[in-house]
Amino acid sequence: MAALLTRLTGQTVTGDTLRNWLAADDIWHVAERDGDLLGLQRLDAGHEVSTFTAPDAQEVVIAARLFDATRKAAKARSIPRIRAVVARDNAAGLSYYQSRGFERLARQPDADKVVLTLSP
Repeated sequence: MAALLTRLTGQTVTGDTLRNWLAADDIWHVAERDGDLLGLQRLDAGHEVSTFTAPDAQEVVIAARLFDATRKAAKARSIPRIRAVVARDNAAGLSYYQSRGFERLARQPDADKVVLTLSP
């Protein structure tokens, strides 16, 4: 699992990393088909959402379904705002979050990243 998450996230994920993530009070949603992991989405305790999809999966469809579940869970927990931080050059990521209703913050704290927010 850690190796697959390393491939999906682009970060080195070890067993310890995974255990720490799962021990936190985060919201997780996983998309799978026939036992194959297609994507995952995490809403962390700071209300920042991260989405990862397998490159060979129907990325937009998988990500949209994951976010529908994450949004419902955020509403159920009365989370007031969800935040997404996307690399400025990640056009697909920016388009995805904006298609879900996220809006860019007027003041961006980092020149390399874009912060978007949404009220679930």
